[in-house]
Amino acid sequence: MLNLAGIFTMAERKVSAYIQLRYGPNRVGPRGLLQPAADVFKLFTKENVSPNRADLWIFLAAPIAMFIPAAAVWLVMPFAPNAVVADLNIAVVFFIAMTSIGALGVIMAGYGSRSTFSLLGAR
Repeated sequence: MLNLAGIFTMAERKVSAYIQLRYGPNRVGPRGLLQPAADVFKLFTKENVSPNRADLWIFLAAPIAMFIPAAAVWLVMPFAPNAVVADLNIAVVFFIAMTSIGALGVIMAGYGSRSTFSLLGAR
């Protein structure tokens, strides 16, 4: 899946560059094939920026609160017959519950920023 994400991102950037009549990602590697690796490096070297008045614990916990339910959903996904991490009798209910909890992270980010407009946007 991770390889597909890089390939699809690269394809999207090439197609959008073609539509906008500009060069796409072509600086890293032959014909830009190493661009996803450069994007990963750039992501890990970026500075963590938060608003001045933010409640840092809530603001920084928001991405974690969004990621954990999204990752937990894959526990009940059957990839093949008898190939599932957690074989639950209530897998559909677990799936719906985990996907709905992900919205909590958006509300946490809006509340943690201590900005009225961010909180209104998160609702």
